[in-house]
Amino acid sequence: MGWHAQLTWGWTLDDQEGIDNAIEMNGYMNSVHIALQAQAGLIGNVVWESALNPWRWGYDQPGAVDDPYTGYGLFQFTPPNTYINQQNST
Repeated sequence: MGWHAQLTWGWTLDDQEGIDNAIEMNGYMNSVHIALQAQAGLIGNVVWESALNPWRWGYDQPGAVDDPYTGYGLFQFTPPNTYINQQNST
C-alpha cells in the first residue's frame, strides 16, 4: 500500500489517505509486538500532532529546519534539524 505524504496539512480517519497511513502504522507496530492499547495511544497522538502525515511540518511551514519551535514528521520532532540530520547521516 505505502504511505501518503505531503508537506502541509494532513488527513483524518475519515479520509482514505489517513486510514491507509494508520494501517501502515498498525502493520509495523504489530510486527514488533506493540499492544493494541499502546497502538491506539500512539495513533491518537499522531492524529493530533501531524494529522497522519509523515512529512508534515509544524505550523505548515515546509523547510523550517532550523526553527527550534517547528516540528516535523508524524510525531512533530522538535527541532526538526536534529531528526532530519540524524536520519540523513545513517
